[in-house]
Formats: sequence, C-alpha cells, structure tokens
Amino acid sequence: MSDFLRMPASESTAALDPALALVLLRVRLRARRRAAWLNHLLSEPGQKNGTGGLAAHHELARLLDDRDDPAFEAAWIAAQPELNRAIEAADSALNGEGDSRLATLCRVFALDAPDIDLLHLCLAASLDPAIGRLFAFLHDNATHAYASLHLAARLFDRGRFAPMSEPLRRWEIVHLHSDDTHHDQLAPLTLDPTVRDWLAGADELDPHLTGRARLIPPLNPLPEWDVAGAADFVLRQLEDQPGRTVVIHVIAPPRAGRKTFAAVVA
Repeated sequence: MSDFLRMPASESTAALDPALALVLLRVRLRARRRAAWLNHLLSEPGQKNGTGGLAAHHELARLLDDRDDPAFEAAWIAAQPELNRAIEAADSALNGEGDSRLATLCRVFALDAPDIDLLHLCLAASLDPAIGRLFAFLHDNATHAYASLHLAARLFDRGRFAPMSEPLRRWEIVHLHSDDTHHDQLAPLTLDPTVRDWLAGADELDPHLTGRARLIPPLNPLPEWDVAGAADFVLRQLEDQPGRTVVIHVIAPPRAGRKTFAAVVA
C-alpha cells in the first residue's frame, strides 16, 4: 500500500473538460486519504508482518475491535494537514467551475452535497475504468471494482453508510444494482452513460429516445415571444421545491414555432 501512496495524485487529463478532470482529482485525493488510513491500520503492531494464522488473528482482532470506526478515522484525518489541504484545494477549484455542464446538471436537478459526492464517485468510475481497480482495493475485495454507497460514505466522511440519492434515483442518473447477492451498501452504482457523454460535451440523443424524439436546436425567438417571462415563471415554481417537475403547455396553431419556443425557454 505504501507504493500506492507514492503515486501521483492525478494523471494527464488534458483531453477532459476541466470540471471532469477536477472530479477525477477530487475522487483520487479522497481515495488516497482513505488508503493512507487503511495503511495506518495495517502498520499497527503485529499487523503488517503477520503471516498465516497470526495475520488472520490480527485481522479478526481489528474487525472485532472496530478499529476502522469512522470516528477514529476522523480523528486521524484531522492530523493530516497536507492531504486535507490538497482535498480542499480540489474542492475549491471544482466549485469555481460554475459554468460547466456538471454545475448545470447539479443546479437543474437540485443536487445537494451528498448527491454531488455520489455523482462524482460514479462519474469518476465512468470516466476512467482504471479507477475500478482502486475502488476494489478500498473495498478490500477484488470483485468490488465499482462505486458503492458504502464507499461514498467512507470517502466523503459521512459515517458508515450513505442513503441512495433521491434525485439521482428518480431521474435515473445513477443506477443502484441491488439484488439478493448484494447488500444495498455494497451493491454496484453506475452512472448513465448518456449523462457521462453529455457532461463530456456530446449532444447526441439518448439511445432510448431514438425514433421517439429528436433534438430541437434553439433559434432566434420572435420579438413577440415572452421567453424571459416563461423562464422566470419556471424559476419561481422551483424556488421552494427545486426537485419538482414543472410543465408548460404551449398552445398555438401548427407551424407557429411551439417546438422552437420550448427549445429557447429550455
């Protein structure tokens, strides 16, 4: 594990949107800190050099004593200023990407901080498949090479478990693949590939909508169209309940520009 801790915090992400590159950095830095904590547990007397039955005995003692208690980890984290500063710098840089598609998605779907953490975790795994191996390491299970609610809780300092995000579930942005063989906290989480592609700059139609819908490019509105009024109406409806669905019925004769009006307002 010590070799892993000497790895650079990020690799070249020149081809990525800056916000997405920062997501990868943010997740890797938090994974680095979590791995350092696990390495700390292994460095306790009798842990690292144990073999055979001795190693199993110390592993059992670690589990029975709950040495990976989030409270213990939080106290250890408080004494890691270098890692903490790097994480805070990445978070601050990401918050500065307010005009990115990622920031737009978070605003449109009214995602709060835990929602965004979960989105970032799944997005990182979708952007770079190699991160799956890192997640398997942090799960301590080679078959768990994916994001999970448990991993989100531990990486983002939210205790032992994390609930599934309602907005991400409702809008099927993230999918929880829970079944009889996977506890919900350890079930795979995946990001909708169409969402990832849109965040990366693609504007292709969702494959599920092929043959049923088409993209309408926004054109210049007619002078008499109250585009600003319609947009303000939607914003007012979302002020108290950002996650609600707002529907505007556009009533006009055929070929009057109803679809163009809707595209401009959107």
